[in-house]
Amino acid sequence: MDTIHILFIAVIISGVVYIRHLLQKTQGLEEEKQEFERAALTDHLTKLLNRRGFAKALQRQMSVIQRYTRDNAVPFRTPYMILIDLDGFKSVNDIYGHQKGDQVLLAVANILKDVFHRDTDIVCRTGGDEFLIFLSGSTQTQAIALAGLLQKKITNEKQLHFATKHSITASIGVALVDIHQDTKTDAMDSVCETAKVRADQAMYRSKERGRNVVTIIIGDTFRQV
Repeated sequence: MDTIHILFIAVIISGVVYIRHLLQKTQGLEEEKQEFERAALTDHLTKLLNRRGFAKALQRQMSVIQRYTRDNAVPFRTPYMILIDLDGFKSVNDIYGHQKGDQVLLAVANILKDVFHRDTDIVCRTGGDEFLIFLSGSTQTQAIALAGLLQKKITNEKQLHFATKHSITASIGVALVDIHQDTKTDAMDSVCETAKVRADQAMYRSKERGRNVVTIIIGDTFRQV
């Protein structure tokens, strides 16, 4: 084999090695980009979705519901918003410190993941000690039952008991998302926002009724369950 052939083969091998290096580098950059995007949508402490992640996941889920509603004669089951605010969290934070407060949030996040584990469930930490769930494809009875199960699990979780007057409980509000009101995208966004506001109102009614209560709002009526 003459020198020219040897050089030609060497150039080809070098080119293959360089292209392989570029592909690996590109793949690495893409993985880093995806990881960065995931981090931007996730609460750093609990690993639940943050507000931005919730909005993005909700948009995808509502698009599925819109297509189902448009293409099927059988109506889609009305989704529900469930809003949770922890009772006693500020006292625990003030008395036992932020590290203990973080442990509380992690324990509650694990309970939420256990109760709302379906692919269609969207669970979010909206900030501080407040959490929001979009519950898709459930009946009112099921939504109330899951909210009640969540309340009991939080009440009974040993990690959330510090002293009798400093135990963590949850005030919970439940509201339906009226997807049959209007199926246009902009209107659906407004419907979801209305449901969040109503779930918040129901949660505050739970606070007024002594805390550690589940309240659902139906029409203009609040009902403790």
